[in-house]
Amino acid sequence: MSPTNRNNTPSITTTASEATVILPPPSALNPIPSLSAAFRLDNYEQLVEVLCQHPQRPTQSVHDFRQLLVFGDASFRTLLLRQVLSDPHTRTFSNPKKKKLNKNWDTANIFPLPKVLQSNVVGTKVLLLQTDTTTSFGNNNNNNNINNTPRTTKVGLEIEFRQHHHTTNDKSISAAMSNLKNPFAAASGGGGGGNKNNSYDENQDESSDIYWSLQESTSEHVDVVTYFLRPWDMDHTMAAIRRIALAGSTTSNTSSSGGSNAVHHRLVYIPQITAMVSQVLQDTGLAAAKNVSIRSLQLDVFPIESDLFSLEYPSNIDSLLETPSAMIQTTARALLKVQDVTGTIARIQSLGAEDVVAQLLNMTVDESVLAGRNKNNTSNQENNVDWEEDEDNPQQGNANVHATDNTINTNLVMMVLDRQLDMVTPMVTPLTYEGLLDHVVGIQHGFVHLDEQIIHPLEDQDEAERQAKNNNRGKDDRTNPFDDDTTTTAPEGVLVVPKRVTLGVHAGDTLYAEVRDQHVEKFGSFLQNQALALKESHSNFTSKGTKKDLHEIHQFVKQIPIFTQSLRSLTNHIHLAELIKATTEEVVFREQWNTERAMIEGETCYDILEELVFSSYPPYQLLRLLCLQSLTSGGIKANRYDAFRQYIVQVYGYQFLPVLHDLEKLGWIKRKDTLFLDSARSPFQSIRRNLILIHAEVDTVEPDDVSYVSSGYAPLSVRLVQSAMQGWGDKKDALQELFSGSTGGGRLLDVEQTHPPQDLSTALKQQQPQSPFKKNSLGEYAKQKMAASGVGRKKPTLIVVYVGGITYMEIAALRFLSKRDTFPYHIIIVTTQVLNGSKIIQQLG
Repeated sequence: MSPTNRNNTPSITTTASEATVILPPPSALNPIPSLSAAFRLDNYEQLVEVLCQHPQRPTQSVHDFRQLLVFGDASFRTLLLRQVLSDPHTRTFSNPKKKKLNKNWDTANIFPLPKVLQSNVVGTKVLLLQTDTTTSFGNNNNNNNINNTPRTTKVGLEIEFRQHHHTTNDKSISAAMSNLKNPFAAASGGGGGGNKNNSYDENQDESSDIYWSLQESTSEHVDVVTYFLRPWDMDHTMAAIRRIALAGSTTSNTSSSGGSNAVHHRLVYIPQITAMVSQVLQDTGLAAAKNVSIRSLQLDVFPIESDLFSLEYPSNIDSLLETPSAMIQTTARALLKVQDVTGTIARIQSLGAEDVVAQLLNMTVDESVLAGRNKNNTSNQENNVDWEEDEDNPQQGNANVHATDNTINTNLVMMVLDRQLDMVTPMVTPLTYEGLLDHVVGIQHGFVHLDEQIIHPLEDQDEAERQAKNNNRGKDDRTNPFDDDTTTTAPEGVLVVPKRVTLGVHAGDTLYAEVRDQHVEKFGSFLQNQALALKESHSNFTSKGTKKDLHEIHQFVKQIPIFTQSLRSLTNHIHLAELIKATTEEVVFREQWNTERAMIEGETCYDILEELVFSSYPPYQLLRLLCLQSLTSGGIKANRYDAFRQYIVQVYGYQFLPVLHDLEKLGWIKRKDTLFLDSARSPFQSIRRNLILIHAEVDTVEPDDVSYVSSGYAPLSVRLVQSAMQGWGDKKDALQELFSGSTGGGRLLDVEQTHPPQDLSTALKQQQPQSPFKKNSLGEYAKQKMAASGVGRKKPTLIVVYVGGITYMEIAALRFLSKRDTFPYHIIIVTTQVLNGSKIIQQLG
């Protein structure tokens, strides 16, 4: 194992089980296959190790205790259960119990677990239910309720079990609460530990799925309740404290142990507990409780795709304004882990993210010093070993040696970008398939959560499915308000919601990998052509006029699973494309796009914004457009901005005043105290002209420029990546405008890592006596490396790091560059999170 750094950060290690991982060959979308595999394996092993160990009895078998998993919110549960404990790219949906399987999605409350945990985990619970962040329009709009607030909603807790159907009663929640002795116990009727029906086996039938609510009685015992919490969200910690207090089983160190049946509460903070959280736990007495354990789990980087790695760190007011913030430290620690896999990154260029680079280089120096000390200590121990004992055991002297890989990967460079330098792009509506899918439905960690009827409407169901649902309507559980069958009659006063499903949207779906970055004007016809090709392929074989020999029949039978999988995927994306098309063809969407383009080109659209306020336009979309107006025109006239504040409070409520205040602090909305507003002199308009951000004549079907992602606007951050390939000599004025117009400020840095490593100040003194604008460009650097590689001329790899988040529009644009022969690098993206304009404004709450 590689040595840890000064923050006790575990390095990515190679284990025996890694030998079973079969890595694909490098490609444009996966230039370093070992990177994704290493992080996925490391995250999986760390999480499974925690779950398999009883916090008080480490030697106890995982099959001898029962465990309930509690997550801070549903999004965090999706991340850990669907992305960490299960690889969505390789997961299959085969079910030997069913002769026919016509879906490739999960019911929203079904989570596949490893076999080692299936007899241990009895269910999952969510502490906080959050507001929806989708931004669709018209009849599909889930956000038109103007009472939506940016605060997290604390509501009744939901829990899911993979047992069998159970009927709920009509007790009120308050009455049931008074009768609960242990609210963390499992629902009744579950059988004993190790019962197969209690597992989360993905091959089980959906009918084994139930919900548990506070109306139900509890009888089954749970030994351990494991809470997975985010340290930066204090609501997670406070909700967990309340639930533990409600359990009524907390004992202090001076009290009795509570017996063998006492529930143990384990709090796991990912990635690292903070000083503030520790203080809160001490003040509440939880840190001293005998049956409460607290620990951190260093899951810093999540491989969402082979070319996309995310820290899943949300942007809040503290992380954006504090220096240094916890987000900076977490990002630097994540990049250090990247280097553990790839080798030391040869060259680092930074725009506005100097703190991250400085922290990374400091950690690299500290890790090198620690490794040297460990090596010296081990050498001293070897010198003191008795020679006779060493002859008996030749391996003894080398047992604790930690090898340090000091290799500098000269085919790897990194560019670090501060999100604050380009806040315009997140406020612009994307026009790619993946961007619009996030805009309309919302993508969480590579999954969409939506009503089943959207991707599996009644007309698509075969007669057997419809008959099965009809047969189930007469059963005794039809009064269960959580029944999967949405047509079941429910008790009066109980709202029955459509069945929710979870569909993976990632490169494991080859069709999605091909269509996700296409423009809205192309992906509809593309999917239609795919359908025609599948139909033609099937009809060519089944036509009666053509005779087939045994070899052809055998080959066709072998292709049936692939054909079925392709048909499922195609059906899903046709329905999703129809949903997107219905949104983009609405008048309000087209008017919004025209308004955005007018703002980007320097026009003021105050009257349009006022009309949107009084038409009860979705509040976060309105704030997004208000930010875009301010960012592109250098601010909003004082009298108009005061009027906007007044209108927003009158229409949407006082709860939006803190959000407006935060937007002002960040500089995303500025109050312009001048009589005249010359938008042509705003920093953004100068940058727009210098970097050619508008390409109105771009071909969106067969694009030749990154501006296709929004029908003419090239994301500013991606233009900066392109400019780095050409050099910054003639872009000095544009960068000065960029840094002066950003709330984060910053400067251009360009450093090369050496061995032994150097901190940032030392590196700058020795390597940059002259201006970084005079150094050779990243494009020239790549050409030199390709020329040195000789035959094959393999592209080097560029890691683009977004500190503060990246949009799907920018992801599509970077992938477009990476695939082009004229661009000198393959691109890997590392980001703190994937976001859109409405989502980042909601997170400020």
